[in-house]
Amino acid sequence: MSAGIDLMRDNSVFKIPVHLIQGSEDILTPEEVFKAYFDHLKAPEKKYYLLPETAHGFNQAVLEKYKIIEGFVVIG
Repeated sequence: MSAGIDLMRDNSVFKIPVHLIQGSEDILTPEEVFKAYFDHLKAPEKKYYLLPETAHGFNQAVLEKYKIIEGFVVIG
């Protein structure tokens, strides 16, 4: 995590649904770190999406491939 930012301590309780999206080929944020944060989160609803063959940023091709529209992800 970046210096001065501790997501586990400072950003883990939400009053709204939380949907986190990660690429399986993300080398900047390892899956185990991201998933540990997701598991730690407290929210009325939470969903974790792991997109195959996708790295750390999303471009138009990724948005179209996985149909990421208005906060929903459809894989397949």
